[in-house]
Amino acid sequence: MTKGSPPPAENRNPAFGDAIVVMPAYNEAGCIEEVVREWVEAVGRVLVVNDGSRDQTGEILDRLAAELLSLRVIHQPNAGHGVALLTGYRAALETGAAWVFQTDSDGQFRASDFHLLWERREESEFLAGRRFDRNDHPARIWLSRVHGRILQLLFGVSLEDANVPYRLMRSSLLRRYLGRIPADAFAPNVMLAILAAREGHRLGFTPVSHRARQTGVVSIRGWKTFQVGLLVFRQLLRFRRSLRGEELQSGPEATTPSLASSLASLPRAMRPLHWLKNGFVLAPLLYSRAFHDQGAVLPVTWTFIAFCLLASACYLWNDDGDVAADRKHAGKRLRPLASGAMASRHAMLFAGALTVLAGSALLLRAPEALPYAAAYIVVNLLYSAGLKHFPWVDLLLLTAGYVLRVLAGAAAIPVSPTGWMLSATFALALYLATLKRYAELNLFGGNARAALASYRPPSLRVTAVLAGALAFGCYATFTTWVRPSLLLTLPAVAIGLLRYGWLVLHRQGGDSPFLLIGRDPWLILMTAGWLAGTVIALW
Repeated sequence: MTKGSPPPAENRNPAFGDAIVVMPAYNEAGCIEEVVREWVEAVGRVLVVNDGSRDQTGEILDRLAAELLSLRVIHQPNAGHGVALLTGYRAALETGAAWVFQTDSDGQFRASDFHLLWERREESEFLAGRRFDRNDHPARIWLSRVHGRILQLLFGVSLEDANVPYRLMRSSLLRRYLGRIPADAFAPNVMLAILAAREGHRLGFTPVSHRARQTGVVSIRGWKTFQVGLLVFRQLLRFRRSLRGEELQSGPEATTPSLASSLASLPRAMRPLHWLKNGFVLAPLLYSRAFHDQGAVLPVTWTFIAFCLLASACYLWNDDGDVAADRKHAGKRLRPLASGAMASRHAMLFAGALTVLAGSALLLRAPEALPYAAAYIVVNLLYSAGLKHFPWVDLLLLTAGYVLRVLAGAAAIPVSPTGWMLSATFALALYLATLKRYAELNLFGGNARAALASYRPPSLRVTAVLAGALAFGCYATFTTWVRPSLLLTLPAVAIGLLRYGWLVLHRQGGDSPFLLIGRDPWLILMTAGWLAGTVIALW
């Protein structure tokens, strides 16, 4: 500043006095001055981290800092966008600002949209923009979508625009999260969003405009885009493991239960009441009238036992992955793993042992059912590994488990199940699973499980009605053309389906279908009537 020149202007917007803008910059000499002035004028305090730019970006920023008192510039050797972001966040927290806003320095976002987030700051501690008309290369847009699905798979969170550089965070929240972000993180913004979502914060994604880049060159393009994608994926896997370690250390399991304690809680963890679902294994034995043949009864019985053991092993795998979520659930927090009565490593040991026992039983007594048991394990592992976080996919996987039970029971006899039987099984399982999701959504809201946030009650109701109608139609066709003697069981089936649907849709129960069936007198009566009528008709 020359002698006699006016002092630097403060340019601080009093309306946004509690906020500071963090902006990483790398080789943006063509637009940096315009972008900085735009944000200083719109918001006030701006902090720019020059990440070792090789053009004139640093000189321009120093000149602007001498002119604008509300601008602060930090120069550092080139370390990457993620490290620059972390540097900026730490510096911003030192200023004492109540809110930290982050955007990029390429001019693709408008400062005039800042108020859209600022006006919603009382709704959430973590607000972000969503690029409704994104002006980027198609490959980058496609990779962002894939990235979103990966986050849903790995962390069970659904983020509309996970890495958008247009976010407003309360400083206290940011301060708490920064220590958990790896120092070399390439995409710390994604990890911050994951932490906020997993802690139950309502992430308010607000549509904001997105302009095409006018100057400079995108530093990550071509083959490097895919290399960076792989790097981020590896870092996310490490981040997931670190979060898993935190969950185990912070909960009741920090005391590490002994093997004897874990073994004592094993019967509860196996959920024997849910073995009723494996009754589908017995359906082919009943409807094929093979229950008169001891040579068919024994293999099917062993198949039923094996599937009970496999189901318990799958429950252990799934519960081990859901420890953090189950601890926040009113009922599931009492499960052995969530309550700390069973250690994670013991649960995996028990699950492996149950799988080996089930496989051995099938190999010796019903080898024809072994492929379907293997497929059942694969389906459940995919479900537990993350596909349960995807709406509708989770329902199809649950439904597939019931169909595989029927196929295994048929293979053990052996008989070929009719298409009508398989269709009825699929539709009935979809009916029960859809109403279970509907009940969970009503009872616990969208935070009970990740997929629930994407479901809507009307769509679940329509799906349940269609699935119920299809199940009844397939069963009626089966009894008419294959087993006419079962026509008298149609009223019990119809009343049972209608009663169950009415209880879930109008009485808001049914998060556990088999518990609901066991509690309601009408459902008990209809189930007993159907079973008795079927046995008498086929005997």
